[in-house]
Amino acid sequence: KARDVQNFYFFCQHITLIPTLRSLLEQPDNGIDAFLAPGHVSMVIGTDAYNFIASDFHRPLVVAGFEPLDLLQGVVMLVEQKIAAH
Repeated sequence: KARDVQNFYFFCQHITLIPTLRSLLEQPDNGIDAFLAPGHVSMVIGTDAYNFIASDFHRPLVVAGFEPLDLLQGVVMLVEQKIAAH
């Protein structure tokens, strides 16, 4: 403001993942079997933030990166968790 700069802006969009996940899971017949959580978000919030998914809703969750092998490994881990639960 002091220099009258007209083309510089800050835009903060505070998107929160955990309330969104909880809202999805609270919907009846949501059809969600498991979660593949984003690694970059999980690095910031930590994995404890996801504990309610297993404890309250009994769904598996794996944190994975975005590389193809990371995603594939995450899916394999989810399938293994689903099999182990039965």
